[in-house]
Amino acid sequence: GLFVPPRLCCAIRVDTEVMTPVSPFAVRRRRVLRALISLRRKERRDRARQWWGAALEKRLPRYCSGKKGKNRPPKLYGRASAYGRSFGVSARDDFQFGLSGDAFYRCFRFHRKDIPVLVRALNIPDTFTTTRGCVIDGEEALLIFLRRMSYPNRWVDLELMFQRSSGSMSDISTEVRKHLLPIAGRKLREFDYKYWAPWIPAFADAIAAKGSPLKRVWGFIDGTFRAMSRPGKDGYRGPVQRAFYCGYKRKHGVEFQAILLPNGMAGEMNGPHPGLLNDLTMLDISKLILRLILFILYLGRWFYLFGNLPYHKHFVLLSPLQNSQTMSAEAKKFNKKMSKVRVSVEHYFAKVISLFAFVDFSKNMKLYKQPVGAFWLIACLLTNCHSCLYGNQTSRYFKVPTPDLEDYLS
Repeated sequence: GLFVPPRLCCAIRVDTEVMTPVSPFAVRRRRVLRALISLRRKERRDRARQWWGAALEKRLPRYCSGKKGKNRPPKLYGRASAYGRSFGVSARDDFQFGLSGDAFYRCFRFHRKDIPVLVRALNIPDTFTTTRGCVIDGEEALLIFLRRMSYPNRWVDLELMFQRSSGSMSDISTEVRKHLLPIAGRKLREFDYKYWAPWIPAFADAIAAKGSPLKRVWGFIDGTFRAMSRPGKDGYRGPVQRAFYCGYKRKHGVEFQAILLPNGMAGEMNGPHPGLLNDLTMLDISKLILRLILFILYLGRWFYLFGNLPYHKHFVLLSPLQNSQTMSAEAKKFNKKMSKVRVSVEHYFAKVISLFAFVDFSKNMKLYKQPVGAFWLIACLLTNCHSCLYGNQTSRYFKVPTPDLEDYLS
C-alpha cells in the first residue's frame, strides 16, 4: 500500500481512485473556482431577468400620466371609458387613441349605444366573481366574452387590450358563459311555441309571397355539423372516436338540428348530438314530430315545416319530391321553387360563423377541455340578439320584421 507519514495524515487527502495524494491548496482552489462560477451564473440570470423585464415594459402602452407596469391605471371598455372612446390600443408606445365606432363594432359585434340594451336584455349582473376571487363589472365581463367570441384569438393576445392576465380573463369568460348558457337553452334547445305562435301565419304568408307552391310552410328544418379537434384520450379506435366521427365530412364534430324562420332567426337549435348521427336519427331523438303535432293542435290550424331530401314526408313535415328519370316537369318546377326559398333561410349558419368566428376554429374546439356545444348555442343566441337589433338579409328578403330584443328574451 501507500505509505503516508503520520504528520501529513491531516494535511493530505488520499484519492482512492488514482491513489495519489492531493494537496489541500488544490482542494481550496477548486472550491473557490466553483463559487466564482456559480456567482457568475447567478449574475447572468439576474441580467437576463432585468433585460426581459425592460423589454416587456416597453410593450405596454404609455398613458398620459406616464405610469407603467404594476402602477398603470386599469383599462376598461365599459361605462368607465365611454365604451372605448377614451382610449384604445396603439402600436406606438408614445401615442394612444380611442376606438372608433367601426373598430368597436368589429371588436365586439355590437355598437356602443346597444351594449346597455344587451346587458339589460341578458340580465347581466352588476358584478361577476370568479372562482379565484376576482370581481369585475358585469358589462366589462360581457365585452371580454364578446371579444373572445368575435374571432379565433388567444388570451395572451388580449392582455394588452384589457390589461388583465390570461388566467383572469379565462375565468371571467367562464362565468359569463355559465350565465348565458341557461338563457340559450331556454330559447333554443326546444322551440318556444307560446312566443312564436302569433308569428306563424305571417311566416307562412311571407314564404308563399316569394313563390312557394306550399301556402302553409312556416319554417325550415336542417342539420348542421360543427367540426372539432380529434378526441385523443381513448386512442384512434375508442368509442368516443367512433361516436364523434362523421364519415361524410371526414371530421370529428357534433351535430345540431335547427328550425330556421323566415325572419332570419333560429327558432330551435337542438343538440349537441354525436357527429356519427344523421338527420333522421336526430329527428327521432328530439321527438320533433310529436311536438309539432301538439303545436298544430295548440294553433288550431294546419301548418308545415319543410326540410331537405333525407327527411321522410309527414303531415307536419314535408320534403322535396324524389329525383328520378320519370319526374315530370311540374315536379321539377316544384323542387326548384322550394329550393329557392329554403336556401335563402340557410344563410343563418353563415351569419353565425361570420359574427362569431371563434366557434368555427376547429383546432381550438376540444371535447375534453371546452364545452363545444355550449359555445355554439351561445353564438346562436347572440346572433339572434344581433338580428333583433340590426335585422338581417333573410328578414329583408322575406319582408318579415324581427322582434324587439327585450321582448324576445323576456
